[in-house]
Amino acid sequence: MSILSESEARAQLQSDIMNLFHKNDWDDIDDFSVKLTSRMMSDQATSKPKIRKSIDSIRTNFFTVNTVSKEDVAQALFKTLGDDLPSYVYTASDRLMVKDIFPEIIKVTDEVAESRLNDFQKDERTLQDNLRRVFRKKHVSLAKRTHDSSREVGDIEKFTMNLKGRKLTFTVVVKGHKSTKKSKLTWEDIAHQITKARRANPDHILVVSAKEPVDELVTSIEEYNKDISRQGCVIFIPPVDMTRIFVANGI
Repeated sequence: MSILSESEARAQLQSDIMNLFHKNDWDDIDDFSVKLTSRMMSDQATSKPKIRKSIDSIRTNFFTVNTVSKEDVAQALFKTLGDDLPSYVYTASDRLMVKDIFPEIIKVTDEVAESRLNDFQKDERTLQDNLRRVFRKKHVSLAKRTHDSSREVGDIEKFTMNLKGRKLTFTVVVKGHKSTKKSKLTWEDIAHQITKARRANPDHILVVSAKEPVDELVTSIEEYNKDISRQGCVIFIPPVDMTRIFVANGI
């Protein structure tokens, strides 16, 4: 399931809770479904103990009227919604940062990254191969790619990573140092590749660039994310962060 906006996730979670109540003939006393949805979202309740914690924090006559225990409700919620809860409570408002995907980069200082920038001013194929090495070190299963194909949607095809208890999907667009004759990367240089990458419906599209962006590029990406109602969908990784990733992984 793709990452939802907060309003979409809240509405879907409350709907699923209400469906469970109806299935068990439980009356929604004291607007318990609304309060429980809010608590589970704020508590990021993805396990039965966390669901129980959310339930315990709400004062209600729900359990007395419906003659059901808190533990039974927590168990029913987890059994029915457990697989979907991460997609609900970790919404698009939980913005992924580059360091969330590549936490190893925090050990590479600005000085080291700046000193190694020129080492990675390479063509796109070399950078793609480097990134594949990085992802394989993270035990990510990647599709083999032997040659360019019109059927491919990204320079690195859709794959899944486990991040903080979430299974998130990614595609990667790579821009080499000579991918454009312009001195800096613009929205026009990547727009068609992002549109193509979205066909795979990943949670995130990583745009990894060996070329510095124009000042307006990040703004254009944010506007695009807003237009498709997927805040944080496209994540731009500039040359200095790309360098940190490679250095931190011994490339």
